[in-house]
This record gives sequence, structure tokens and C-alpha cells, in this order.
Amino acid sequence: MRRAEVRAKGEDKWAYAGDSEFASFFHYEPFKAEYLTDILKNQRIHCSDPNNFNDPWDCKPWFDISDLSDPDKHRNAADWFIENQLEGPKGDSDDQRLRTDPALLRDLISSFSQNFVQHIRSRWALYCLTPHPDSILMWSHYAENHKGICLEFRNDNPTIQSAKQVIYRSKYPVWLINESKEKSLELLLTKSEVWSYEKEYRLICPIWNRLKIEHPLIVRDGYLALPTGALKSIIVGANGSHDAVAEIVKQYAPEMPIRRARRSANQFALSVTPP
Repeated sequence: MRRAEVRAKGEDKWAYAGDSEFASFFHYEPFKAEYLTDILKNQRIHCSDPNNFNDPWDCKPWFDISDLSDPDKHRNAADWFIENQLEGPKGDSDDQRLRTDPALLRDLISSFSQNFVQHIRSRWALYCLTPHPDSILMWSHYAENHKGICLEFRNDNPTIQSAKQVIYRSKYPVWLINESKEKSLELLLTKSEVWSYEKEYRLICPIWNRLKIEHPLIVRDGYLALPTGALKSIIVGANGSHDAVAEIVKQYAPEMPIRRARRSANQFALSVTPP
């Protein structure tokens, strides 16, 4: 079954890894012995706090305040705030001010935008993937200047197949505060087109809490469980230590193939050795 377990009603517009042409997806990371040991021993991956991403716009949406002079937009935004107060609509002078004072509404939306990142990080953790293991820039940015590793995952299981493709835009989107709920995935999947070379897909994983929500991508203590056999190989960076990786693999997953990214001799390119 291809990602049926994770597709919710209304999400059909997203491009999924499971519908792509790619047999594998890859995740770049620094080599840390304890992290690789944990992946192989416990069959799980560590998902990221969106607040720690290197792009200061990523998962930090700013809701539009430019056109609150439009009566309909002002009313919709004010009604959203009134309906979403902890105590619900009060019907008092404060509610009336929201409906009549554009400056107050602009301040509230700006404050909400500044604090929204905390809302995101308390509810979701992300795991970033790409179909390409030979990106010079990604090895530099995410794998400790080519000293790290790149994990290869089979695209034949519901977990990896559920990764959603990132949307790259040339202009910042107009996000309205009253649309924040229905556009929640868009807020987590939109990046500037300057990052388009990454060709990124993301696992968007709800964080387990005391509500104990049911979801196949649930993250507990920062970790997402992997299906058996999902990890296909480990690629060592061009400046990485094959021996250090091999020592851990031998102990915890001796059948796991280890590959190597190598610098091409006469061109600005990397090649990845076959399994």
C-alpha cells in the first residue's frame, strides 16, 4: 500500500515521494558515532526541530498585514482572533476594537507571527530528504564539509513514501491569519527558490504528547521508528573516515552496504560508488 496510511483527506494536492520516479531518497548529516550507532541499533531516525533550520524563513511564516484596509480581510482576520481566544468570543469592547481598529489588529498579527514558530516546534518535527546523493553543496552544508555521511532509504515503504515535496517560490507568499489552519502544511513546505537545488522532500511528523494522537509518523522523544529494511546503505563523504563508519556497521548491521562519495578528478563533480 503506497502512503495510504498517511494521506489525510484534503492533502491530495501534495507531491509525495511515493509517487515519484526515485527508487531511493537520501539524508545528509555529520558523522557522529553515537548517532549512527543509534540508527542501526534501534532502527530509528532523529527528526529536526524546525526552529534550528539554517534558513531564517523556513517554518517561520509571517502572516500578511498589508491590506487590512480591505473591509473583508479585516473582518475575517478579526473574527479569527475572536473565535480563537482561549475563552472564546466575549462580545465585549475588546472584541469590538479588533473589528474597528486596524492598528491593533496589525500589532496582534505581527505578534502572532513572531510567536508562531513556538507553535510549530511544539507540534511537528521534520526529517529532510533528497533524491540526490551527489550534491557538492549539500555535502558541504549538512555533512560537515564532506566529512559526514549520507543515509540512503528505500522508497518502497509507507514512511519514506509519505515525504512531501517542498515548494520553492520566487516571491514570499501572502498568508492570511484566518487561513493558518488549512494552510498548515504549506507553512512547513514553502522555501525560497534559492534552495531549489536541494530538491527537498520532507517527512512532517507530529510530536507525541500526552494526548497520544494516532499517526504513522509519530515522533517520540525526537525519534521516528523506521520500517524494517528501510535503510538501504550508508555513503561516506569524500573527506570522511570509511574505517570509523565500517567499525560501527560491522557491530550493529554487518550486512549494510557502505558506499563512498568520491571527488571526480577533472571536473567539479562527485561520484558515488555502487553498493
